[in-house]
Amino acid sequence: MTTLAFYGGINEVGGNKVLLKDRDTKMVLDFGLSFATRSQYYSVPFLSPTDERGLLEFEILPRLKGVYKFDDSEKGVDGVFLSHGHLDHSAYFSFLKRSIPVYCGETTANILTSLNEIRISGLKYDIDRIEFETFRTGEKIKLGSLEIEPIPPITSCHLH
Repeated sequence: MTTLAFYGGINEVGGNKVLLKDRDTKMVLDFGLSFATRSQYYSVPFLSPTDERGLLEFEILPRLKGVYKFDDSEKGVDGVFLSHGHLDHSAYFSFLKRSIPVYCGETTANILTSLNEIRISGLKYDIDRIEFETFRTGEKIKLGSLEIEPIPPITSCHLH
């Protein structure tokens, strides 16, 4: 049985985090920042979280076992797929264990790597030691029982 669990992005702009389970395979699609939820508890730059535990306590990050850097338990998901580099889809993947592969398009990896190089190091946006598994449109990626085929984003739509 395949199931989806949504941890953000419902009735809000941003915060996209979706857990897909298929048999023994677990995959997360996006791991983004929820602007509305974060602003309920923090006022950046005056009041910011000091570590992942604060974000978990306020349920800004989903409670997923074996996913975060500080969690010593076994890897909780087989991979994370980023749809694109906007912060509402990608800002919180920096909290992930470095043993979890992060899949994204080549352009997304280049953008996030460049942003990491120019930003001041901090709690968010830390992608040091993340090994991106990049793909191109049309390539198929096998992850456990899943086969993922990335498609390009729809930039315009014409109805006839």
